[in-house]
Amino acid sequence: MILVFLASMLFVLAWRGRVIARGQFCRKCRFDLAGLAIGEPGAKCPECGRVVHDASARRVMLRRPWRVGVVVAIAMVVVSVGLIGFGVSGKSGMLLGLLPDSAVFWIHDLGVDEALDEIVVRVSRVDEPMDDVYLSRAIEDALAHQADLEQVWDPRWGEVLAQMFGNPVMTDEQMAQYIANGIEIKAEIRDRIKQGEEGVGYTITTSTGRISALNFKDTGYYIFKKPIECGVVGGVPFTYPRNAGLGNNLVVGNFGSSGSSGWDGTIYPTAGEFESEPGTVVDVYVEYELSYRPMGGKSFRVGRHRIEQSVLILGADEPIVPLFDDPVLAGEVCRAFSVSTVRVIQDIHDVDPMRGHSVLAIRTQFEPMSVSTAFDVFFRFDDGELVYIGGLINHDPDLQRKGGVLTWPRGIFTESVRAPTIPIVERLKAEGRVDVLLRTNPRLADDIPGIERVLNVSLEFLDIPVEIVEKEFGLQKTAGKPEEQHAGECP
Repeated sequence: MILVFLASMLFVLAWRGRVIARGQFCRKCRFDLAGLAIGEPGAKCPECGRVVHDASARRVMLRRPWRVGVVVAIAMVVVSVGLIGFGVSGKSGMLLGLLPDSAVFWIHDLGVDEALDEIVVRVSRVDEPMDDVYLSRAIEDALAHQADLEQVWDPRWGEVLAQMFGNPVMTDEQMAQYIANGIEIKAEIRDRIKQGEEGVGYTITTSTGRISALNFKDTGYYIFKKPIECGVVGGVPFTYPRNAGLGNNLVVGNFGSSGSSGWDGTIYPTAGEFESEPGTVVDVYVEYELSYRPMGGKSFRVGRHRIEQSVLILGADEPIVPLFDDPVLAGEVCRAFSVSTVRVIQDIHDVDPMRGHSVLAIRTQFEPMSVSTAFDVFFRFDDGELVYIGGLINHDPDLQRKGGVLTWPRGIFTESVRAPTIPIVERLKAEGRVDVLLRTNPRLADDIPGIERVLNVSLEFLDIPVEIVEKEFGLQKTAGKPEEQHAGECP
């Protein structure tokens, strides 16, 4: 154990002590022999009578043991033996729990891993809170660990930061540092556009990294990704309204979990630059920021960023995203895809017309795919009637995505939306089954940066069961249990 080794080294050094005098001294009684004829044969120490003629009978320096160091070393040995004994019995935390905060941090600095477990316990408890001095110390140590990319992320430090986020002991600068080192934000701009289009698309994405903790934690704060301004490089900028962008609850996942979310925007030129002849290249940019704030509180900026992109102007007949055929890939996609049971709300009249609630949902599930796909999704009833549900795009260069939930309709549920929705929902409930069709539409990917082409493939899922749920949140119960997933076929 590291603590035993350090205690042993300290004991040796402390017992050896520090030099308090240099010269010639009797090795037996330490008497100072300065001024005596010790070089003559038979010369003796006047204090103890030992013959000091030989050099081996003398010492050239005197040392005094460091008593404090000896005591500390012995204490370390006692603690280490206790930890070993309690560790074998699984009760090392019991011993650490008896020590004061200062001792726990000291033991942790000596390399005892179990001490970090005790720090997490003390940071998390409410009834006997740790002193602010040691809370600050825990925050500083956790942030230092988070910033050191050479160390494997330890979710125990993530638990310390998650528990302290929003606590007055943790400063605004420290909270900003926590977010900056734990959440990555980046933007990507579409590199082509058709002549005369109003704007070119881009995506701002945030993804979590060195931020996960031992337990799921809702911090009570919001995280925002916001565009600030955009335009043509060197031209007049377009400034976004203050409410542009997307805010999410700042939720810290448990160890091993990760997440990402994106917001799609448009770069608007201010001088008709996208009216240029096909083949022209226009340099555009977007500036964006990551910020956080408590509910109803002040917003704090974490960082402001800028990205530039050269955009090629295409002719009106040139596709932004071309289709390509590959029967082998099409077969792999067909075998990889499955869909869940279709879930619909029991009483559509309970849906709040002023909120963006949906009345049905279906989850797609698939193995990660390097090929990009873009589908229009339809329901097909027994009489052949088709109902458009929405678009489904998969672009996953990192091979992380395994599915998603498609809800319908989207947006504010006004009366003009409700009226045509009711007969469709009632028919789904009455028939209890419906076909789900996926038809490739490359235009859906026109504004998605990074998609160079999409695979030409169609999928059909026949006789998918319909399940009725009472509340809107029940639509999201499409987690895709194996028995609820339904395979499809390529027509």
